[in-house]
Amino acid sequence: MKNGQLSQLASAAADCIKKYNMINFGDSVVIGLSGGPDSVCLLSVLRELRPVLGIKSIHAVHINHMLRGDESMGDEAFAKDVAEKFGATFDAVRYDVKKMAAEQGAGEEETGHRLRYMTFEIFREKYGAQRIAVAHNRNDQAETVLMRVIRGTGIHGLTGIEHIREDGVVIRPLLDTDRSDIEAYCKERGLEPHIDSTNLKPVYTRNRLRLNLMPYMRAEFNPRLDDALTRLAAQAEETDDFLRNEALRYLDAEHHWNAVRSVLELSGFGDLHPALAKRVLTEITERIGASHNLTADAVERMSDIALSPDEPREADISDGCYVRRSYGKLWFLRREDEKLRKIEEPVEIPVEELEKTGTAAVRAGFAEIKLTLVSSADYAGGARAGRQRPDAEDIHAELDFGKLVALGQPVFRNRRPGDRFRPVGMLGRKKIQDFFTDRKVPAQMRESIILLAAGGSIVLAGGEAGADCVPDKNTEKILIVEYVVN
Repeated sequence: MKNGQLSQLASAAADCIKKYNMINFGDSVVIGLSGGPDSVCLLSVLRELRPVLGIKSIHAVHINHMLRGDESMGDEAFAKDVAEKFGATFDAVRYDVKKMAAEQGAGEEETGHRLRYMTFEIFREKYGAQRIAVAHNRNDQAETVLMRVIRGTGIHGLTGIEHIREDGVVIRPLLDTDRSDIEAYCKERGLEPHIDSTNLKPVYTRNRLRLNLMPYMRAEFNPRLDDALTRLAAQAEETDDFLRNEALRYLDAEHHWNAVRSVLELSGFGDLHPALAKRVLTEITERIGASHNLTADAVERMSDIALSPDEPREADISDGCYVRRSYGKLWFLRREDEKLRKIEEPVEIPVEELEKTGTAAVRAGFAEIKLTLVSSADYAGGARAGRQRPDAEDIHAELDFGKLVALGQPVFRNRRPGDRFRPVGMLGRKKIQDFFTDRKVPAQMRESIILLAAGGSIVLAGGEAGADCVPDKNTEKILIVEYVVN
């Protein structure tokens, strides 16, 4: 290579970087450096391109998964030498991935993947870098597409690995480069990268696909299998990009999507083309962080429930998430969040503190509750007895403080068997279950609705004040209860 002239591979990587706007002039880059051919090649290429692209600094990060004993330690030492050779800072982090995967009940591949990107992000923040570069190549792309086809996927899954992640942070400059060209590049420069011995054993799903299935398919069906799969990914990406833009337009228009509640309004959803309707659902799973390992079958289940008039109905999606159709809406829920939203023990209102200072705050389940005590005569807003939905997002309720404390110590809690509530304008009491049904509160929210009880009576159900403590003309002090559902 002549002085100042880029190698063919670096030139191709530069074209890829420019095409997808991966690196801006003055950016710093964190690179995942395993010590294998792909990552060593990527580091060398970025060093080549540094003056051309105006890269400010390069920071190599090595993740030692501690799966191969001395071999893993050798990879770490080699990666350090390579980083120093190419003028990059070097950091190594060690994780006992096998142990951590067992403790978390997850696979080693999945655990290692999560730890890698978490660690890269930590060092990106440490160095103030703008990008995280990882060394996926064209063959990785083909393997990913085929693996998703086998597991079951839709158009979105066929797009494979992204050249640049949606947030613009994670970039893959070698994604259009063939593995054979990477190996030739390393050989020409005498880089002698380390080869992970587990990559040569069919111990993981991807390895079995790479070592057994794909060679068979090339030999028996299509010698240009990788070309066919990467071309399919590119075509799927174009189609998916169009569908995604249309899905975003739909979700962000006319309040179809409520991000606070993670709920899709289904009115008009059935009028969408089936392909667009499914892409809307897929986009939502990405927004709520439930798209990992999302299958085409899961999307079909979501679509069936969304388009069916029958309710309530629900179905699992992935990663502990499920959807539930209720009252003309499709709720995207996490079972773990439902537990966190519940109030473990009743939370008392600090009556003495309120009487002394006029303000107090308590934590009950998922909400920070602000309490304000004011004189009825001084309350500029005027007492309101208007009905507010129990599951409203912004809770603002007003109670007669004197009536409340006369009933007994007020406590915030969730519902219990036998709870009854008297809505304003009703002479008798009704079961809290029946009250929630009347107000069309979705079943999955009823266990976590915050209730205010005093002396065995429910006086406040979420955002709706009951008749027992509603302010009237004789009210002397008003208790204002405020909180935001999150």
